[in-house]
Amino acid sequence: MPNPYPANFTKASLLVPESRIIAGLLLQDLPSAEWKRQTLDENILQRRTKNSAQTAASLIKSRLMTMERELWEFIHTGSKELATQAVLAATVKFSPLLGDYLQYVYQRERKQFADHLRQSSWDLFIDDCHNRIPGLPVRTESTQAKLKQNAFRIMAEAGLIDNTKDMTIRHLALVPELKRYLVRKQEKYVLRCLLPEGRNV
Repeated sequence: MPNPYPANFTKASLLVPESRIIAGLLLQDLPSAEWKRQTLDENILQRRTKNSAQTAASLIKSRLMTMERELWEFIHTGSKELATQAVLAATVKFSPLLGDYLQYVYQRERKQFADHLRQSSWDLFIDDCHNRIPGLPVRTESTQAKLKQNAFRIMAEAGLIDNTKDMTIRHLALVPELKRYLVRKQEKYVLRCLLPEGRNV
């Protein structure tokens, strides 16, 4: 049975500025040689090493490829709010571990008018995942810590919580263009993760 929860956000959080750049490259339908030239040789993401540049470019591309060109346009040319939310939507679809935490923990707390998320809620969620899914791989403590750190960083960068220290819950409203896109494309999972009324949209 394939792992339903790949640890695919241990090395980065939301990366909105970089995602704008990669979305622009995707919209050009570049051949692989030109993609490599811009991301590695030209270091368009301005990373310190070629390895980190390749890692960031590959991760962002994989996230954005879960969606279609219209969403890439939102990221590449949209307002900061629209681009951020569009990157979040793609990230949730690419990383169901994060998506399910938002769907089952964050949205539950939001519906119950909780003021804050508890740091321990992530650990309890991971324990629940292992109880629900027999054979789910047990990750090292360092990997678990990085997943937790980046999950909360992503949420803070996206405006779902105020910051990663006091974890104050913010009531995020989706930009209308993004919500219409997600509804039209029947991105039901993403809607459930991002909206308290997502199951009914």
